[in-house]
Amino acid sequence: MLDGLRFGDHIRVRSNGVLIDTNGIFIKVENNALIWSGVGTAGPFAGQPNVFITSLDGISVEKLA
Repeated sequence: MLDGLRFGDHIRVRSNGVLIDTNGIFIKVENNALIWSGVGTAGPFAGQPNVFITSLDGISVEKLA
């Protein structure tokens, strides 16, 4: 799932098959968390760049071309 990802790779993150926010940029994996950046799609940060910290439990990460 995360093999071969490098800082700056474009990714798509899904939780139980559902897209989380938007496509993003891989930063790193630390402990049991994926750290990545993307543009928020809801709430007060909609349309603004964000850093997401997402548990690796139950997610899939796809590297985009």
